[in-house]
Amino acid sequence: MTLTNRLAGGDVLGEAITEARALTVALAFTVSVCAQARADDIWSGFAGNAQHTALSSVASQSLDGIRWQTPVDLRPQYTGNDLLIHYGSPLITGADTAIVPVKTGATD
Repeated sequence: MTLTNRLAGGDVLGEAITEARALTVALAFTVSVCAQARADDIWSGFAGNAQHTALSSVASQSLDGIRWQTPVDLRPQYTGNDLLIHYGSPLITGADTAIVPVKTGATD
């Protein structure tokens, strides 16, 4: 039975409105659950959180091959054979843009 046929039937109109409200509530609930799941999947910086636990609710991609690479130190400063440096952590934005800090000199 189409919605047009139901509207012509009096009480059927009330049923259609009730069904529409139930569908709206179900849709709102689904969107809310999906939004929360997305919020739980956010990786917020070095090792995931302030405690640096590096635990994620999302599985990583396979490590079978390199998919993308870029240099992070254009002028490495060695002390003998040691490279004493702390590099910044790369970030991925909500639009899937990779932000990678790159060291370009001895002090920057």
